[in-house]
Amino acid sequence: MTGPYKTASVILAATLVIIAGMFVFIVLLPLPLLYSGFFPLHDPDAICLYPQPDELTMNTIWDTIVGRTGIDPSSAAIENMQIRLSRDQTIENLALSFYAKSHGENRRFSVYLRYDPDRCGTLSIHSYPAELPDFALEDPVSPEELLHELPQIAPGIFGIANQTVLITTGVTRETNVTFYSMPCTNLFLLKNGTVLPLDQAVFHDTQYQANRWTIIPQRCTDIPDSGRNCISENSIIVFSDARIKSADFVRNIPDDSGNITLYECPHSPVQVQSCRTTFWGTSCTNWTVY
Repeated sequence: MTGPYKTASVILAATLVIIAGMFVFIVLLPLPLLYSGFFPLHDPDAICLYPQPDELTMNTIWDTIVGRTGIDPSSAAIENMQIRLSRDQTIENLALSFYAKSHGENRRFSVYLRYDPDRCGTLSIHSYPAELPDFALEDPVSPEELLHELPQIAPGIFGIANQTVLITTGVTRETNVTFYSMPCTNLFLLKNGTVLPLDQAVFHDTQYQANRWTIIPQRCTDIPDSGRNCISENSIIVFSDARIKSADFVRNIPDDSGNITLYECPHSPVQVQSCRTTFWGTSCTNWTVY
């Protein structure tokens, strides 16, 4: 009887060891997941910032770009920039391209910032060696200057609220171009931090420069399985006094009240069709953007 009892004891002990091992495995397995949930794994592109496009946020973005790229800030020359603001006027994403010298080499940089309200945002930067274009050699405009100027043209200044807004700027060259304030287009001048209305601005043959912002309010609808659909019908053009000196003629609209009035662009609901193709075929849905 000794043999069978001894064998049974060994089997029981082995079973207990297996059960204990499985218990420990089940208990400890979720710990790394819990840790990563409460303490997110480090993302080299992560950047924690305030979502409002204010001076503090702009400083954080530029300081992070300079720190990660090792550029000489004094050599940076803007090419173009685009910022999308959400309905609550917080930053949704920002795309920036510029030329600069990094570690003794001229390079072109592409920066993309996307803000995630649940965590820190992500700021990805790519670059490659490049010859400097003329606008980066002759009186270039620094991205830092434009980032610091951005909070001064906040959409709320123009009475824009509860709308997605696209803001763009970049290097252009005007040749025999006249800008007018009229329905669907509004001209303004940013001078000493104050936005002033303009009637018109005339440019002849000028050098490449980043002398204006374009603010585009959008009417957007989120379409299931198709993403967002946006319609733009009017724009606001804001010239910077510091960079509009190449304009041949600028006339202010007298307004004793100090209020900013926009020429509204007439609009009506727009019918949009979105289609989706699957293995079973193509199905389309009609949507209305108000």
